[in-house]
Amino acid sequence: MNDSPPGAIDPVALDEAAAWVVQLSAGGPLEAEREALAKWRAARPDNELAWRRAEALTRTFDSVSPTAAMAALSPSDRVRRHRATKALAIVAVVALGLAANSRWPSFYEFPDYRTAVGESLTVMLDDGTRVTLNTDSVVDVDFDSKVRRIRLLRGEALIESGHGSVAAGRPLVLENRDGRVVALGTVFGVRKERDISRVAVLEGAVRVEPASNPAAGDIVAAGDAARFDTRQFADEAGTAQRLTSWRDGMLLADEMPLGRLLDEINRYRPGLLQYDSAVAKLPISGAFSLVDTDRALASVAQALPVEVTFHSRSWVRVTLR
Repeated sequence: MNDSPPGAIDPVALDEAAAWVVQLSAGGPLEAEREALAKWRAARPDNELAWRRAEALTRTFDSVSPTAAMAALSPSDRVRRHRATKALAIVAVVALGLAANSRWPSFYEFPDYRTAVGESLTVMLDDGTRVTLNTDSVVDVDFDSKVRRIRLLRGEALIESGHGSVAAGRPLVLENRDGRVVALGTVFGVRKERDISRVAVLEGAVRVEPASNPAAGDIVAAGDAARFDTRQFADEAGTAQRLTSWRDGMLLADEMPLGRLLDEINRYRPGLLQYDSAVAKLPISGAFSLVDTDRALASVAQALPVEVTFHSRSWVRVTLR
């Protein structure tokens, strides 16, 4: 569901690149900030492209006040659109220069809710729908007289659909670039990854419709999970409870390759978490804290013959003991 022209950059990446430029321009960056920026740039090709474009434009618009730019580009995580101030006008020309021509909100159209790395957020929408955002996630809410639409721009969200007179007659739909998930009286979670999306249903059911091939979709019932991209749909291994255990601050592993577990932990901590290829395939089982990732890494070191080395608070490496 991406209407951007060829060569367009993900508007969420542009949003984040703008925030990075403003943050670093406010003063000399700390080593931890440099490491976090390097990690962000390496995470996705669009991040690196957005960073290069943002750097080039800041050289052109270097008269923009960092304070004003921060106010416009990086509003408080829980601020709604109506809280955007006149500072936005100061950087509008920069925003227009950066923004991809996309139907998805860009950083000059502030998404309604977002979380930082390691943060979670629960909000109650006007219709009684409860939305819980996982780490590093962005959603935009667009309700009208016909549909209640939630756009998952990045990351992961757990949705508990609202009922009653306000919701009556208007389907609740979560959509992202891969397709649509239509709630059928439901508690469900959706996670957007680089090339696919995953959906897990805890109560009720959902109908999944891949963006360019809706007929390929199917119903996902309570307790089940599935994955989909713009064209295809497939059942997903693992129970819905395990895939949504993050809402309880835990990561459940059952003979999971250590590399995958560390990649998951990495989503919840700022900075850089590295591991050697020699440890990547070691199987591990257990419950690991996502609230205290240092404790989770300590549990890994107790369970397997690996060493966890903290080179700094934001740079950790896991090696074979």
